[in-house]
Amino acid sequence: MTNKKEKNLEENYLPTQYLNNENPYSFRHNYDQNIANMAYNKEKLNLLHRVQPQKLNVIFDQKSLNDERNYMILEAITVRRKNLLNKAFKILKREVILDKSAEEILEEYIENPEILDILLELKKMNLINQQMKLRAKVSHVVSLKISDVAKIDSRNGEKVNIDNLREALIFSSLYKFYSGVNEK
Repeated sequence: MTNKKEKNLEENYLPTQYLNNENPYSFRHNYDQNIANMAYNKEKLNLLHRVQPQKLNVIFDQKSLNDERNYMILEAITVRRKNLLNKAFKILKREVILDKSAEEILEEYIENPEILDILLELKKMNLINQQMKLRAKVSHVVSLKISDVAKIDSRNGEKVNIDNLREALIFSSLYKFYSGVNEK
């Protein structure tokens, strides 16, 4: 009885590779007797294939992605700047000014700790572009240094063992070295 159920399940099985348009020949065994070839099932499968989107190999232009990212960052900075200035001038109970002279006005009230915090945030935001350029330069230099030092092993068919403890010890020693933490 169970053998008959297993056989019935095997006959009625539709591989997901076939359903997802990945492999139309995924069941060649008894292809002519398969339930996918029954008229009703074949029609349903064809409808399914028409509804599913075709796989497209799309390559995005890296320059346009970077431009879009930079635009989004600048917009976020602008919105954050407006919110901070609104908050500061609300504390001062004055009319909001959104140009560069706003920072000069806020510097007159630097004794107020809330204004000082807002002013520090504004000064940090003014340095974001320089920070991004510096980060890109450092990343480029580090990637060049890593590629010079890295050993490329071609292990064809060999099993790769990853030792997490070893990696953690290397990371902690690098952290201690660069952060100036000394063991005693």
